[in-house]
Amino acid sequence: MEDLMQPIIRTGISYIVLLVFTYLFGKRMNSQLNYYSFALSVTVGSYIANMGFDTNLKFFPTLASFLTLIFIFFLSSIFSFKQRGFRKYLSGQPIIIIEKGEINEFNMRKAKYSIDDLKQQIREQGVFKIDQIETAILEVSGKLSIQKKKNTNHY
Repeated sequence: MEDLMQPIIRTGISYIVLLVFTYLFGKRMNSQLNYYSFALSVTVGSYIANMGFDTNLKFFPTLASFLTLIFIFFLSSIFSFKQRGFRKYLSGQPIIIIEKGEINEFNMRKAKYSIDDLKQQIREQGVFKIDQIETAILEVSGKLSIQKKKNTNHY
């Protein structure tokens, strides 16, 4: 019975810790999924799974390690808020894909962004021809922001 109760209790505590963490940082983490937020999300999932199910690991040292990770995330969030250069390093920065109606091939290669990716994302925004776009920026989140060309035809 003890073999059954230990993972149940550990999972319950792990879930509560995850809820507290998500409450404190969830919107920040998920609103703009960047490099370090993605890495943190994967790591948090791994910690919670290990704390709940791996009874070979001692619970409190694993919890202390998890809380250290959260503390580092908290400090990096504060630091990146105050230091623009640090924020660019952690989060990346937007990349111009189309500028003045022309596709920037260099930036597309740099972002590992294909013409098929571009076409899909513009279609999702209701634009079906690339030549209708004045500017397109690939945001840090991976979403494409577009500015359509102004209609210069006067009837």
